[in-house]
Amino acid sequence: MRQNLKVKQIISTALLDKMSNNITKNTFKSILQKQQFWDIDFEQLDVDENKAYVIERILDRANSWHQLKAMIAYYGKENLTTVIKNIRYLNSKTINFCSIYFDIPLTEMRCYTLTQSMPKYWNY
Repeated sequence: MRQNLKVKQIISTALLDKMSNNITKNTFKSILQKQQFWDIDFEQLDVDENKAYVIERILDRANSWHQLKAMIAYYGKENLTTVIKNIRYLNSKTINFCSIYFDIPLTEMRCYTLTQSMPKYWNY
C-alpha cells in the first residue's frame, strides 16, 4: 500500500508540474494521433461530445505521457474518474493504473467487474 502511494505521488507531481490545468479543445485535439482513431473520421471527432470514446482510446493506446497529461489537463480528474468508472473494457495494466492514480477502487470500475464475471478458458 505504501509503495502505491509513493508511485501516485511521483506521477501526480510530474504531471502537474509540466501541464497547466486549462488547455483548449484545438490544442488537445492536435496532441492526439490520428492512428489511435483509425476507425473514424478524425476531422469529424468532437472530443467533448465523444469524451468516453476519446478517454478509452487514450488510456488504452496512448504511446506517450504527453497525451495522458493533456487528457488530464483538458477533462480534469473528476470528469475522468466518472467516465473511467463506466468504461466497459480496459486491459489489466490500464485498470490498475487508473485505480491507483485516480483513487478508484477496482470494484467500482465497470471494466474490472465485467472482466471478473467472464470465465477465462485460456489464460495467455
